[in-house]
Amino acid sequence: GRVPAVEIMLASTPVRSLIREGKIYQLPSAIRTQARLGMELFDQALVCLYQRGVISSENLFAFCNDRDEVAQLCGKVEVQ
Repeated sequence: GRVPAVEIMLASTPVRSLIREGKIYQLPSAIRTQARLGMELFDQALVCLYQRGVISSENLFAFCNDRDEVAQLCGKVEVQ
């Protein structure tokens, strides 16, 4: 089956400022910093699905954006 994994970014003041200034590369950091507001990176959503047993480690690493970060979040050695 299929399961949605989504990145959530809200139009907070810092996010709007980064977009306005063209600093798109800093958005992941802003999303991490503002997680308390409900923001979540795609890789974080995948890790949650993996930890709940919804997806396999193979799918986790096949679809993530940053394999090293995901491995660190899971406490696993990266799968080749």
